[in-house]
Amino acid sequence: MPCKVVLAAEVASNYTEDIKSEVSQRSVKPRLVGFLANDDPYAEKYAQSSSKHLAEAGLEFELRQIPREELEAELRAANTDASVSGILVYYPVYGDERDQKLQDMVDPAKDVEGLNVVYNGKLYSNDRFMDDGKTRKAILPCTPLAVVKVLDHIGVYNHELPYGDHLRGKTIAVVNRSEVVGRPLAALLANDGAKVYSIDITDVQLFERQPAASINSYSASKTDLTAAD
Repeated sequence: MPCKVVLAAEVASNYTEDIKSEVSQRSVKPRLVGFLANDDPYAEKYAQSSSKHLAEAGLEFELRQIPREELEAELRAANTDASVSGILVYYPVYGDERDQKLQDMVDPAKDVEGLNVVYNGKLYSNDRFMDDGKTRKAILPCTPLAVVKVLDHIGVYNHELPYGDHLRGKTIAVVNRSEVVGRPLAALLANDGAKVYSIDITDVQLFERQPAASINSYSASKTDLTAAD
């Protein structure tokens, strides 16, 4: 099967225009603050790219480059700063479990990346809202959601099928089971009806909804396959 090249700008253009339209109707522009607390040159390039794309969408953005030892205090301050609408952190900061602690420090109301433990719980139970009245959507982790948007753009999702079953009949392999991208992506795809093989260096797991299960339920089980297979 031939490889297909997908241009990110082509996928993002409609979403960018929607955001620009919504922001233009507000009296005050949303203000995002990004924290760069590492020396990774790729993270710095990504931060600069973020600034460019957010400006194109009509959002205010401020990048703060700080020592990682000061990040916790800076996050606490941003959480309570009424002028800050959203917070994002360029990971990895430490590259270990301390990064998860930092993710959970960000106020869920200002977490634009969907990495807080509150959103993780919503993701894995496929609960799309933060309140009973369904007025505020839960935020999905940004990178897995971007993959979903790309798959939708190239026609993998079948919108003629009922909501929650748009991937029924599809078999998808996800290489990597990291907590930031691989595992949440497998869960998202399984919750949309796909059979998902999650491939990691230790084993291959199958993510899928059981035939009798509700739309909010999927299972992950080990297979006899290995990464070499």
